[in-house]
Amino acid sequence: MEDRKTIFNYLGEVLIIFAITIISTLVFAKFFGEAAKEISTMYQLGSEGLAGETMIQLLGISAIIIGLKYLLTESRLTAKIALFIRIAMMLAAIAGAVAFFAWLFDWFPINMWKPWISFFVTFIVYFAVSYWAMWVKTGLENKKLEQALKKYQEEVAGDETENNQVK
Repeated sequence: MEDRKTIFNYLGEVLIIFAITIISTLVFAKFFGEAAKEISTMYQLGSEGLAGETMIQLLGISAIIIGLKYLLTESRLTAKIALFIRIAMMLAAIAGAVAFFAWLFDWFPINMWKPWISFFVTFIVYFAVSYWAMWVKTGLENKKLEQALKKYQEEVAGDETENNQVK
């Protein structure tokens, strides 16, 4: 049985996405920032780091991503839709939100295909890594639950044996 979600769960997830986004963007800036500086407001400081306004924008997109996650995978509104379809909807919505932010804040030119290819490749890689991590986590949790169930069944069987011997 899962605990009810609170605003703190939401904020925690937003901060995790934000941290991963900031770290990834900083690493990219370190290696490609000077070249990207010419075409992107996101890398206006070149390899020196990220501007405060860029970090606020990334915090905003992080909040939107987690909001979409809750709306499309954990809310009652979409509960009757197959999980695979909800995940596909979530991926499309996230890609659309990031594309909107890229256009709105001039993260990279709309008419240049290389930044878009880089974005989609990065998006797919991060999704694959996230999917793999959740798969491993679920497997480990299932293993722990199976072990706990086996231990419980052994205890119950032991208690029944003792009760039968006492009679």
